[in-house]
Amino acid sequence: MLRRCSSDERQQATYERSREFHLACVDSAELRQIADQVRTQFQQESVLTFQRLASNSPGVDAFTVTIAGVDVRRFRDGLVADPVARERLVGGSVTEANALILVVDVADMELAQRFVAGLGGTWDSGSVQYGDREFVSA
Repeated sequence: MLRRCSSDERQQATYERSREFHLACVDSAELRQIADQVRTQFQQESVLTFQRLASNSPGVDAFTVTIAGVDVRRFRDGLVADPVARERLVGGSVTEANALILVVDVADMELAQRFVAGLGGTWDSGSVQYGDREFVSA
């Protein structure tokens, strides 16, 4: 996957290879520690963690959604054309199979739906997963 992320420090968007890890039987503190080790090992500015939770859990602050048929160029062009989406959606990943994966604050669901429609994508409610996200940085 290719991940696009914003850098507050550098005031620019970066494109870098994304790595996905699935962990089981770790608590929040262990997850943060592992994320920091991954960040250091792969020389990343930050690592995004996402812990899936039931949609009604009090810890839910974000969701993921997968949109088929969106390539890196269309994602990039959409972000360039939409400064609000660029600022608030923070970033996303595009798989080698051209599926866009967004990790979005729950308050920005309508913005994400509008952004996806602007890309010509189809919102897939069945792919929405709720959870707790955290950016682990130095």
